Amino acid sequence: MISRRNMFIGLTAGAVASAASGRGIAQDASRAAGGASPYRSARHILAQALPRIDHGARAASDVAAAVHDNFPQIVEQNFARLGRAPFERMFVELSDLEFQGLAGLYMRACMQQARAPRLLDLFAERLDAGKLARLAPHFGSEPLWAALRRTSPEKAQDFAQALSVPEASARIVGPAVPPAALAGPTIDYTIYEIYLSYRTAPIGALSVKAALYETAMFTGRYLVAAWGIGYAVGTALASVTETYAPGLWNSIGGTVQTVVQSLSSAFDWVGQAAWQVQGAATYGLTSFESMMMESTGGDYAVVYAWYQIRSGGTEKCGSNQWCPPWDPHVAPVNR
Repeated sequence: MISRRNMFIGLTAGAVASAASGRGIAQDASRAAGGASPYRSARHILAQALPRIDHGARAASDVAAAVHDNFPQIVEQNFARLGRAPFERMFVELSDLEFQGLAGLYMRACMQQARAPRLLDLFAERLDAGKLARLAPHFGSEPLWAALRRTSPEKAQDFAQALSVPEASARIVGPAVPPAALAGPTIDYTIYEIYLSYRTAPIGALSVKAALYETAMFTGRYLVAAWGIGYAVGTALASVTETYAPGLWNSIGGTVQTVVQSLSSAFDWVGQAAWQVQGAATYGLTSFESMMMESTGGDYAVVYAWYQIRSGGTEKCGSNQWCPPWDPHVAPVNR
């Protein structure tokens, strides 16, 4: 059985060990596969990789829209970077509720953008028929059939047989939609897109709490100014936490508000890092998870200040060393 620690080691052996440019990600994915990626869909996805989940945002008011626009690509590249064992392990780690949310939000965004669902092509190429059948209730059997026809028609018969077993028979025929459980009348889906962007990324994949922590840290740095602290914490973060970690918010909600509000008003690395460290303790990250946040800057540089303080503000990425997932030329400290 692959432990979560070994899962991360497997991830970092490949594309996680990259600078944030699309070229760097693609090169790392190629090296991880021992050459060019054998999967056409993965090569296409990684050729367009983005460095940040809010890539393209020019101001605080642009962040939520940028997250939504980038969500399909971010999720695709998160899965495309994975080696064989971590890719399969992801299907053990993610709950049905997480897959339900991922499918609904991903398919919705693809339809809104008139975008081909390349994630399904990747699944069709890389998963066996049984695992694909598990996805049918979430993504819909018809979209998966279409992906199989495009990429792996030889699996069609096995997929049909897998769908015929009783536990796979309750499937969605048409495109998936976001489940009602993910949002109330005053919540939009942005906070869930943020959570799932991190939950499918290397460090966030370690646990629900790690992904919730990264979601909170991103919210504090980039969304409080536009949303206000009341909505950002009391509505958005409370909702996503209760969805994926029921009961946790009751014990940490008050402290999370203090951490997020303080992080949003900290304008230097020292102040930001201090609240990022406090946030890790608040969410109860394991020592391994905290070490990975500190030594990498987190997924998509979400705790970049913590990384910089840990390195004395002088550590830079060299050609012969492990590189955190950020581009030192473009990753802003303040926006």
